[in-house]
Amino acid sequence: MKALHILLLTLLFVQTVCAQHGFELDSSLIVDEVIVTATRQKKALTKVPSRSVVITSESIESSGALRLSDILNEQTGLITVPDFGGGEGIQMQGMDSEYVLIMIDGTPIVGRTAGTLDLSRITVQDIEQIEIIKGASSSLYGNEALGGVINVITKSAEQRSRHTNVRARYGSQAIMDLSLSSAVKFNNLIVDGQINYYRNNGFDLRPDVPGVDVNPFHNITSQIRASYHVNDSWRSSLTARFFDQHQKLNFDGSEGESTIDEYNLTWKLSGELSSRTSLHVEMYNTNYQAQESLQTSGGVTQLSFFDQTFTRPELRILHELSDAYALTGGSGVTIEQLSRSSFAGDPEFISPYAYLQVEAQPTAVTDITVGLRYDDHSEYQDQLSPKLGIKHVFTDKLSGHLSIGYGYKAPAFRQLYFDFTNSTVGYTVLGTAAALDRLESLSEQGGIINQLYSTAELTQALEPETSRSVNLGVNVYPTDGIKITLNAYRNDISNLIDTRVIARKTNGQNVFSYYNANQVRTQGVEMDLSVKSLDSPWKFALGYQYLEAKDLDVQQRFEHGEVFARESTTSPSFQLNSGDYFGLFNRSPHMVNVRVDYDWTELGLHANVRGTYRSSFGLFDTNSNGVLDRYDDLVSGYMVWDLTINKNLGDDTRLAVGVDNALDFTNAQFIPNIPGRLFYTSVQFKL
Repeated sequence: MKALHILLLTLLFVQTVCAQHGFELDSSLIVDEVIVTATRQKKALTKVPSRSVVITSESIESSGALRLSDILNEQTGLITVPDFGGGEGIQMQGMDSEYVLIMIDGTPIVGRTAGTLDLSRITVQDIEQIEIIKGASSSLYGNEALGGVINVITKSAEQRSRHTNVRARYGSQAIMDLSLSSAVKFNNLIVDGQINYYRNNGFDLRPDVPGVDVNPFHNITSQIRASYHVNDSWRSSLTARFFDQHQKLNFDGSEGESTIDEYNLTWKLSGELSSRTSLHVEMYNTNYQAQESLQTSGGVTQLSFFDQTFTRPELRILHELSDAYALTGGSGVTIEQLSRSSFAGDPEFISPYAYLQVEAQPTAVTDITVGLRYDDHSEYQDQLSPKLGIKHVFTDKLSGHLSIGYGYKAPAFRQLYFDFTNSTVGYTVLGTAAALDRLESLSEQGGIINQLYSTAELTQALEPETSRSVNLGVNVYPTDGIKITLNAYRNDISNLIDTRVIARKTNGQNVFSYYNANQVRTQGVEMDLSVKSLDSPWKFALGYQYLEAKDLDVQQRFEHGEVFARESTTSPSFQLNSGDYFGLFNRSPHMVNVRVDYDWTELGLHANVRGTYRSSFGLFDTNSNGVLDRYDDLVSGYMVWDLTINKNLGDDTRLAVGVDNALDFTNAQFIPNIPGRLFYTSVQFKL
């Protein structure tokens, strides 16, 4: 691949320059960080046989990030993209946000109103590290881990008990962020907590258009945890996390209010049954509620609500057969309930599951992980999710990994039970379980001209979406202190759930529903380069992703010469070839992230500059041939630069100033989640 050739030449150039200038580099970049998410137990990152990334608390704090979306957007192969509701979801290796499982301390976060989990609602206050696993991970985590997993690990009770931390930040758009965390210890009991207040006055990038791009809002995130050490072997904890947000709404003369209320309750018990066997028991319950009321200029009040509850008890046992072999087995059940406006009933999913994972180290330089999970879902057929991972150290300067996994995603509640009609335009969207009855009702009312599919086709059950993923990569340490990671990946998604028109309405609009349609493939190459010279204050990091994301059915149409386009409405149409196919919507072939850090130890000063680049992408089919090709109007590529300067004022106080989007890039029409240049200052105390 051309992209791979570019990467290899870049690596050769960097190594040559370092050698010519006599750089002797330390080994601080080859830190054996510990990761939990990849195997459900603590394991050195260098031994994990999958494409895994750890973002440390030091990196998060020095960047000045406030929300989870801020920090993830700067990672290789990840990008936050806005949805139609204003939330920000994460794309991973070209896979949509609905295929990426988001967790906090190993427990899933719910509230995907349209498939997107809004990452901007998660504060990065008191995060110990963020763990990212790329590729299908259903062998351990089941549903929604089809594309990968992001696990936010918060600081432990012991870490919080050392200090009381206070942080305050204020910046442009009256953005205010206030945080407090502390802990107290009573013999074997530690009670710790944290609270975060965030306010944003909103922004408007298009003053000539009625309304604003983001309405003012404020939210509060709080968490309290009680941890009890029963003895040296057993420990129990109870954690409660709450999120509350209020937002004023103003759309084209209509005013209203939006609220979000969320809680997460987790009880854990862990201990040793023997010197080689440990037991982990967990009970998790979470609820997410969103309500919106909007009064139109005509005096009509529109109400909508979303109320989702997720419960999961789980038992997990880890047994070490020997120093080189270990078994992890677990079982549990997930119970998911949803009540929302425009829904046919209050559906419930129940899914018992069990999994088994074998970790082997047959030699001192080889680590192998084999996993299998079984899920029994109340609404669709059973699923078996296998995974194989191999990590091998060839020399002290070269190691490689291979992971092959299977992932699945059950049809979402909305794809089964949605019953929505747009009151302004008049179109209707129906879930497959509601489609036939609702069509019959509309037909009896004289609202349907013709039905495009038979009863058998409309009642055909949706199949789960499945994925087969492969990640193959190497870690190279050409000299001490230089680390190069190359990873080639491929994800093949089958039974992709898409929308189609199932009927025509008498008002000229359509009735849409869902069906299993196309096969999608995302593939590409990732590269990460880190450089830190011996005793130098400079540190450099570069990341690059090349991505191909295509619908295989559409690609076949291009290859068969079945797709045509025209350059203007008056010009004649012409046949397109396979090279004209741009790919899936809202995907960029090239993404780059760069970071330069500087430590001025004598002054207690740390500064960093961070840049993210996204190449052109398409959001709409502007030439009306039903696909995205190079003759469509594409959104131009762009780059955003951020700068943060941290100053230590003694051992317990840190002052920070910075600017996000320093060059003031904006594109209000197509990229509404980038608000323009933002200045800020913050101060943090340790008491």
